[in-house]
Amino acid sequence: MTSRFGWSKMPQPKVHANRRPADLYPTPEEATRALLKVIKFCGLVWEPASGLGHISRVFEAAGHKVRSTDLHATTYQYGGQADFLSQSVKAPNIVTNPPYKHALEFIRVGFNLANNKLALFLPVNFLNNIGTVKLLSEIGHPHHILVLVPTLKIDMGPERGIQRSIFHHCWCVWDKTSARQQHSNLIHIDWRV
Repeated sequence: MTSRFGWSKMPQPKVHANRRPADLYPTPEEATRALLKVIKFCGLVWEPASGLGHISRVFEAAGHKVRSTDLHATTYQYGGQADFLSQSVKAPNIVTNPPYKHALEFIRVGFNLANNKLALFLPVNFLNNIGTVKLLSEIGHPHHILVLVPTLKIDMGPERGIQRSIFHHCWCVWDKTSARQQHSNLIHIDWRV
């Protein structure tokens, strides 16, 4: 199978039959605390896929002013209702764990709306996707890729409980106040420390 660009498309991972509605997989607090140990954020932080507030609460506890929104905010009863992919309002910083099926769109929109920093929590293998490679050639590579080791434990929902993830996660961080990057600074972070 090829894309309209003539490249082979990466096969999509099989979707587990028991996936949580709207891809609600809360970001472990340890992951967000690891991000804050390495990256400094100045100004408001917008969490546009806030879910139940796991990322937002860690930023608030660290003293940051946070705007939390989510497409499903009324269901989750946290944050304000907003469809991030149709937004045009800018923010100093955007930090989120997007629904992975919309990750490329979140990067594109977030890159246009963040004035200072854009940070997305993603599976490491997302970086190997041909769509990701094409997008990064357009907007520039993240300034930092923070790979969290060892693999994190993720809340997989009431049926499956908290389990060690089947893949590694990373934070991809663009610094909009710096020059466009052709290469990323790769940092491994032991989130247990």
